[in-house]
Amino acid sequence: MSITTADGKQVDGLNQAPFEPIAVIGMAALMPDATSIEEFWQNIIDAHVAIKEVSKDRWDPEIYWENGAPGNVTEGKTYSMIGGFVDGYEFYWLR
Repeated sequence: MSITTADGKQVDGLNQAPFEPIAVIGMAALMPDATSIEEFWQNIIDAHVAIKEVSKDRWDPEIYWENGAPGNVTEGKTYSMIGGFVDGYEFYWLR
């Protein structure tokens, strides 16, 4: 395999056989629509789409949304009304 950087320099240290085995030691994550790692993998197998429209209990689109695009939206506003949301998890920003 050969990879080059944006400025054309060769990246070293990528000599790996095409099917060389690897070991996954552990995984942890909070994922939308999955309360366990098994449910997460089943969602992938089932091609489950966890992207949903933002509900008003998360934030009010009347206040925070405006029609726009990346780099073309008023500061403090968003152009998206969809996301992947983790239910039942309270984010504690001081941690």
